[in-house]
Amino acid sequence: MLRPAFERLVIWRAAMRLAKAACRLTEQFTKDKAGLGGTIAKLAAGLPARIADASERDDAALAKAANDGRGNLREILSYLALAQELGCISRWRTVGLRMKIHFLDRRLEALHEELTAPEEDDGELTESLRGPGWLRLRRAA
Repeated sequence: MLRPAFERLVIWRAAMRLAKAACRLTEQFTKDKAGLGGTIAKLAAGLPARIADASERDDAALAKAANDGRGNLREILSYLALAQELGCISRWRTVGLRMKIHFLDRRLEALHEELTAPEEDDGELTESLRGPGWLRLRRAA
């Protein structure tokens, strides 16, 4: 069976790694009466779904998903900070997730900039973000 095209996107795979890490981390939360773990896990799980959906539509939808995804990452960081303050988890246990958030944030920013930048008028296919792993081709106007 063929894999959907979005599964070949490096940015989707990075979002999946972040979602898995967030779900695993939030399972370790203690004293989580506010439901922060579930909120963090839902926000993280929504990122690859948003990217997958938008990648099947058009560049404008993908640019919006990248921008919105960056907002979700800020929410995750805020909820992580609150969870630490409430004693649900120690800061050192969040280091790996924070690194994945930083990595994905840079990729989403680059993708958004690439998709919203004025296009060159050469009429050829250009590979987005100049890397074979991105596998996002778009036609220059």
